Amino acid sequence: MATTICVLLLALTCFSPLGWADTLTLQNNAEINGRTSYKNGTFKVIARYRSGTKTLKLDRADLRSLEVNARDFNPGEPPKDISIFVDHLTSTRNASDDSTEASGRQKAAAKAADKQGKSTAVNHPVLGAESFNPSTDDVLWLRTKSKLTGRLVSIESGNLTFESGKEERRFQLDEVATILIAPN
Repeated sequence: MATTICVLLLALTCFSPLGWADTLTLQNNAEINGRTSYKNGTFKVIARYRSGTKTLKLDRADLRSLEVNARDFNPGEPPKDISIFVDHLTSTRNASDDSTEASGRQKAAAKAADKQGKSTAVNHPVLGAESFNPSTDDVLWLRTKSKLTGRLVSIESGNLTFESGKEERRFQLDEVATILIAPN
């Protein structure tokens, strides 16, 4: 009887309707571990802390990425407030920095290449895609090391729905490694 109850509790914990444990990285680089669901632009996270369980609702604009993993416990106390203040880089430079001259030479080389019709653009291997728009497209990395660009539609009951082009695809969460979340 006791064994049956333990197995039942374990099954309920492992196959909860909120799905897999995840690590959410916020725009301010804070990380929250918990069980995640997503629908209609809102992430719902049930996070465990020493002081108990806390449920958070986050807009997709608050997130940078979602990593699917086995962590649902947070070692510290829950945040009192989740701020989306992001450090912005200033346009001022250190005039005594020697790399300033190097970047000036790089700009001159890029202009010269442009005049000759050559491209100096770098195709970044992580985000490189022919029709990728980082402000509106999410990037879904699968455990098979393949990726898709498109839009996260939902995460529920251990499944993830992703729209790529006009095609909607469903994945088991254990097939997914990471999702880079577009802010819009």
